[in-house]
Amino acid sequence: MTALPSLDTCDLSSDATRDHRLSTRFGNMTHDDLVDQWQHALDRYSEIDAPIAKFNVVLISALRPDWEHRVRIVTSMFRLVFVSPGTTSWPFDEHVDVEYENDLRVSVSLVRVVPRRGDPRPVGPVVVAGDIVRPENAIPVVESFLVQIASQGP
Repeated sequence: MTALPSLDTCDLSSDATRDHRLSTRFGNMTHDDLVDQWQHALDRYSEIDAPIAKFNVVLISALRPDWEHRVRIVTSMFRLVFVSPGTTSWPFDEHVDVEYENDLRVSVSLVRVVPRRGDPRPVGPVVVAGDIVRPENAIPVVESFLVQIASQGP
């Protein structure tokens, strides 16, 4: 698999240029908006003393350096939902769900709204790929799913 380019290799001459590129490509979503959403999710789960919240903090902290500029994080109770940066309203056409089920299972799925056979109308959300992993193995599995929805960065 070819690695996505790092933001370190992007020529971003200023914050204004970076924000303009994001707002142009992702419908008024700025770099700071993406960063704020990741921070908000991290802060939210850091305040909760439960295994599922602790798992979410570890996962978000591990993913954040490489992914906060390429996917948007949305929280739904304890489930993590990742979408493309320009996706702003539910239901999402495409997203990655991550859910800690217990200390032995984390479910990861790529969900897309797909058309009906022979009909352009969407049938609704369908899990097109999924996996169950142990929590300690979740980071690389989640990353392999995020590649499917990620932007290349600003």
